Amino acid sequence: MGGGAFGRAANELVCLLQDPRTLFVYWAFSPERMQVVRDFLDKFHPASPLVLRLVCKASPTHSREITLTFRPSGSHYFRDVDPSFAYHVELGLKTPRGQFLVLARTLGIIPGPFWAVQKAGEEAGAVKADKADKGGKELRNFISHRS
Repeated sequence: MGGGAFGRAANELVCLLQDPRTLFVYWAFSPERMQVVRDFLDKFHPASPLVLRLVCKASPTHSREITLTFRPSGSHYFRDVDPSFAYHVELGLKTPRGQFLVLARTLGIIPGPFWAVQKAGEEAGAVKADKADKGGKELRNFISHRS
């Protein structure tokens, strides 16, 4: 397998949290995998486009999909997502009858709680850094007064 879009192994679909309302998705598939998909399409579903879907099972109105050009790698931002819902991303084919054939699916992600935990961790880290900086200043003052 060759390198993916971001230097990783091919044949992957990844969803990353950019901020509480933005999800970044990238995909990278090997030429061999893309050829298998093309062969399948030619044989069973020749008019099916490649589609990237943001799926929200709790609230289908928050789900979205975009049609992609057929290429082995790419990326997309899903912006203005509601951070209180859980999402997952699917890359697949949409048949003329409206069926969706999944080629790859990400794990679920809940932007709000994840972001809140991350921010709490950053704030705790900032407090620790501030205390460490204060301790360093006190140590420097102590050493300078003793000299």
